[in-house]
Amino acid sequence: PLNDVALAVFTTLSFAAAYRAVTTNDLRAYAATGIFLAGALGVKLTGFIFLASSAFLLGWRWIDRRAAPQSFVRGVVTTGFVALLLAGGCSSAEESPS
Repeated sequence: PLNDVALAVFTTLSFAAAYRAVTTNDLRAYAATGIFLAGALGVKLTGFIFLASSAFLLGWRWIDRRAAPQSFVRGVVTTGFVALLLAGGCSSAEESPS
């Protein structure tokens, strides 16, 4: 129950940060997107669905705005790196004890 609330909070914050990232093209906003996605992945592995939908959002907005490819790739790599770096240690918490 409470982890579903946390998942909803982190995914909402990640979508807001992703929207800000593509509208301002700010590297800090891409990093914030990664941090919030890592929080979502840490709460539940269902966060991978939101990771994929965030990637779709970032790609769609980039195609729509025709942003410079270098800045977009830099932003997406930053988002993915931060999300997977921070969420890497979280997935082991869901493993069942032997």
